[in-house]
Amino acid sequence: QLVPERRSLQYSSNMVLENVVLEELIKGPKDKELLTVFDPETRVNSVQIGNGECQIDLNAAAGQIPAGTEAAPETVLYALVNSICETCDGVDSVRLSIDGDQTALFRGEIPLDQEFKADLSLVKGENSTVTYGAPPIGVDPSLAQDSRQDNP
Repeated sequence: QLVPERRSLQYSSNMVLENVVLEELIKGPKDKELLTVFDPETRVNSVQIGNGECQIDLNAAAGQIPAGTEAAPETVLYALVNSICETCDGVDSVRLSIDGDQTALFRGEIPLDQEFKADLSLVKGENSTVTYGAPPIGVDPSLAQDSRQDNP
């Protein structure tokens, strides 16, 4: 599950908010109880916004699983999608590509040739009718530990 981590950020008005949110997500959580969802080598190649859609191109490191994290590909994907859709005004959906490839499979499982909308059912303590004011940045490690107990 995703856990919201609220941050106060100062950024220049000539910066693209979506890019700032992505960079913070890639940095990982400040709360040491949470687990990061992206490899630290992940880079944002480009961000384009239009007609309520944010098109994001990430480098190949986005497909790598960071050490110490067992987050499911869907959880990682929606950490990004929810962060963008819930934080950035006017963005209702996200399209992703890896190094320009829109037909890639995210972490070998999720086809990227589709648009993604926020899914708050993955957020701990949230439901699809409740919204929050900050992006979900981390994964609840207690859930990852539970899965490790099943698979030593």
